[in-house]
Amino acid sequence: MAYIDLDLFDSKDDALNKAKEIGCFIDEDSFHISDYKGKQFFMPCSTHQEYIEITEYMLEETDPVGEEYSSQTRSEHIEVPDYVRANAQRGLDNLDRAGDGLVDKTISEARAMANGSITEDKLRRLSAWIKRHRGDLQSEQVKDGEISAGVVAHWLWGSGSAEISVGSMLDGADRTIAWADREISKLDDGERTLEKINEKIFSSEPKQVRPTPTHDVRYIVNEFEARALDGSKAVISGYASVFDRSSQVLGGGFVEQIKRGAFTKTLQERGTKTSRDDIKALFNHSTDLVLGSKRAGTLRLAEDSKGLHYEVDLDLDITHHRSAFKMIERGDVTNSSFGFDVIEERWTVPDNSNDPVMREVLETRLYEVSPTPFPAYQDSSVMAERSFKGLSELSGLDLRDLIDANEQGSLKELLQKEDEKIFNADARKRRLDLLKNKTL
Repeated sequence: MAYIDLDLFDSKDDALNKAKEIGCFIDEDSFHISDYKGKQFFMPCSTHQEYIEITEYMLEETDPVGEEYSSQTRSEHIEVPDYVRANAQRGLDNLDRAGDGLVDKTISEARAMANGSITEDKLRRLSAWIKRHRGDLQSEQVKDGEISAGVVAHWLWGSGSAEISVGSMLDGADRTIAWADREISKLDDGERTLEKINEKIFSSEPKQVRPTPTHDVRYIVNEFEARALDGSKAVISGYASVFDRSSQVLGGGFVEQIKRGAFTKTLQERGTKTSRDDIKALFNHSTDLVLGSKRAGTLRLAEDSKGLHYEVDLDLDITHHRSAFKMIERGDVTNSSFGFDVIEERWTVPDNSNDPVMREVLETRLYEVSPTPFPAYQDSSVMAERSFKGLSELSGLDLRDLIDANEQGSLKELLQKEDEKIFNADARKRRLDLLKNKTL
């Protein structure tokens, strides 16, 4: 049974027709698979993130409420923490255990949170809801370690934890409340207005020219190969990442290396015929300028001894394919980059006082690769905040303290003081388990 009002369809053709209607149809792979009430459905757009961006953009353009609607629209300024996203996904995975009072709006908002998106209105309601329903986490079922309707409800609101016990669930609820209250305070103080943070994010517009701010981006100077084939066909190839090469000093106080094997799992899981999400080749990160798709076979990705190699089949009858090919062939575009999340990382404090702190990226979730004319890293403050978020969650150190120490040149000293706490194996495993529970 399809849920047409939620854009959940029984057939791929219906999803593709909807994709054409809302403007995200590019090719026959402009759909994705989504789980709902224990069943899989076809949805329009290549990824759920793209679907959210387009449908929210349409609401913003057509809703008659006008200015009063602004707080309802998705805010790219609010970064949803990994633990909130993981909790929301747990709720979606256990909808069959939810109570009778569950409404479609809660499910829709949970799906958005699991994909890293939340409205200001939802954020304000979230804190109050968790506080009102905190008592549901002290039921006999929770004491017995069972998934109750109350547990599922909390998960759908980004609350709770993976471990079902009264203590863990309450701690998780308080953690989510604290995050929501901090973000609400920033909104009320004007810190989350676009004018205040436009140097920290790429764009708040739905049609972005770079990946969403929840993803990291890295660049390398690349040697492309561009080959024209028979008829209107052509191929471009190059490296999106090179293994074991130390980056420039990032954020002021650390260097980064992408380690061999960092892409192995993500290449196995994403962009297959049955996977929920694809990996795209874009030009300069623009979702309007798709060059290839791993699922469609027009983008081929492989790890070799050097790094992450990619090859894209182009159709020169497509205007932006032809433009990209010509700019690469002429040497106007000489850089590659990739958009990703860090799943597993390792931080090392060197003994040599002159060497910066080292961050090694051991596993990633890859979203896209892009030829690009811009050979620069992200804004240093953005780089620091995203990179230190994982270290903060792993260690328990406050994110602001890490960023301040980095800016003041005392990051190494802070980490040396906290060495046992930060690099404790059990703490590292807990963070890895948390991240592995994120939706794929």
